[in-house]
Amino acid sequence: MLEKNEKIYFDARHNCYAYRYIDSSGIIIERASDDGEPSKTAGMPMLDILKKRDIVNTLVIVTRYFGGILLGTGGLVRAYSDSCLKVLEKSNIVTSKMVNEYLIEIKYSDFTKLKNICQKENILIGKEEYMENINVKIYTEKEKINIIKSKMNDLKIKEAKTNILI
Repeated sequence: MLEKNEKIYFDARHNCYAYRYIDSSGIIIERASDDGEPSKTAGMPMLDILKKRDIVNTLVIVTRYFGGILLGTGGLVRAYSDSCLKVLEKSNIVTSKMVNEYLIEIKYSDFTKLKNICQKENILIGKEEYMENINVKIYTEKEKINIIKSKMNDLKIKEAKTNILI
């Protein structure tokens, strides 16, 4: 995306950016570039905004053409910060949660009860595999798995096993 932006705006003086994303192991990777502006006047202020708002999986690029007026370091920080904030205000920010995948093996007679628990707790039921028992994949936050187990105990549902898959 950065290369594409630089090709489109090849005649711009600066293409400054900041990004944060979560890699496959769950670690947040972040970088910022001032692209020739004085150190920490462009990329870092934008990155700070992304951090303060806890925004990930996002790239912000601000392209600046020199108009003949020197802004100074304070003016540059304000200009890049304001541009970043305006972009975020106009963006559709999607909030998502990290979930784990669990495999529950359950008796046929208890499956409806499990489905009701999941529906009440807003837990997504995935693939269902009908064998001797039913193998059900569910997707939820780590904290909610204990709630499910507790409710299954309350309803006398005997699970054959529960495994964390991811």
